[in-house]
Amino acid sequence: MQVILILLSFWAFNARGIGLAGSLTGSSAGPQTGYYNPAMLSQGHGTSLSILFAGELVGNSAFSITDINEYFQKNKVLNEYDKRHLLYRIGNKPLNIIDRTEISLLGFKTSGFSIALEGLGEADLNLYREIFEIALNGAGIGDTFHFTNLTNYGSAYASLDLAFSHGFNTMQLDPLRKFFFGIGFKALRGIVYANVDHSDMTLSIDSNYIHVDGNGRLITSMGGTGMALDIGIGFEAHNWYFGLSIQNLYSKIHWSVADSAVYFLIESDSFTVADLINNPDTVITDSSWAEPIEPFDAKLPRTFRAGISTHFYNGKILAFADFVHRSSKFYNENKLGLATELRFVRFLPLRFGIALTNRGNYYTTGLGVRISSFSIDLGMAFYRGLFNGAKGLKAGVELGVGLP
Repeated sequence: MQVILILLSFWAFNARGIGLAGSLTGSSAGPQTGYYNPAMLSQGHGTSLSILFAGELVGNSAFSITDINEYFQKNKVLNEYDKRHLLYRIGNKPLNIIDRTEISLLGFKTSGFSIALEGLGEADLNLYREIFEIALNGAGIGDTFHFTNLTNYGSAYASLDLAFSHGFNTMQLDPLRKFFFGIGFKALRGIVYANVDHSDMTLSIDSNYIHVDGNGRLITSMGGTGMALDIGIGFEAHNWYFGLSIQNLYSKIHWSVADSAVYFLIESDSFTVADLINNPDTVITDSSWAEPIEPFDAKLPRTFRAGISTHFYNGKILAFADFVHRSSKFYNENKLGLATELRFVRFLPLRFGIALTNRGNYYTTGLGVRISSFSIDLGMAFYRGLFNGAKGLKAGVELGVGLP
């Protein structure tokens, strides 16, 4: 029985949350409040409906939008400066490429209760810097390159989320006025899972020959079921709200549909460059085969959140701050988010924020449109830079009724 962590690293799960750098642990977030902190469902008594939310993040750790337009879309012949520039952008770590998709349908929130149907998907690919060095500059006699066990995975699941909260008056504990407690349940349906849990390849060059040898294993599944549990608490002190939550305090997906291990093998006899050009199929042989495996369990990463929110000028300026720590088998992630929402124009709230993380910073913005009770929210985050200097973009749109 294998136990594997699925890293679905989402720090914002609604368009308003994207614009506010995901800093909603200490505030009500409408039908997605249970995602940030189920306790804050008792903050306020409004009812809201999220008809549809869709969000997408595409990014990498090295190349900005300007770089991609300059070097990868114009069939440019690279000079020595260009090559050095691209390798400098990659740095000494593997190139990380991410793609994350978030969808929420028909989320409903009232005082103390929320329900939402959500879908989450992520792919995370890592490529060795040496691969680009060889591609750009070639390799010399005596060079040996060893590639082993980089994290490469993808997964997707759907969930039905239920969250409950209750508030308690604590006027006798001035300045604390209210205490909130909440709990959330997620019924999980695994859609697809793929993880390269082993890879090893060696490339060496001597004065006469090139040698290549490698192998790897990919674990896959096409379905599973499970559940997860979240808890949270909150406090109100005058115009200040404080929240703490633990997401995925308990979680498990039992992957049991078409589980298999796909093995890859690359072998070669010693060969020359001429052999590789004239007879590539004969000098390097590769093969793959699949073997069924026993069902296995996967956990979602446990996430700790702490947040605070307040407002000024009769609610025309809202301020938010959040700290998030997420731990997984692959890496730990920390995020500090700071954001503000401006409501000087009643029907057009504007949002700005920054998320500082150990995987790169996000600069966020967004706006809402409020026409009677109908709501539209838009959010955008620039990953590791601003505008054309960004190395990725996250965008989301949400339609609803009575959204905060």
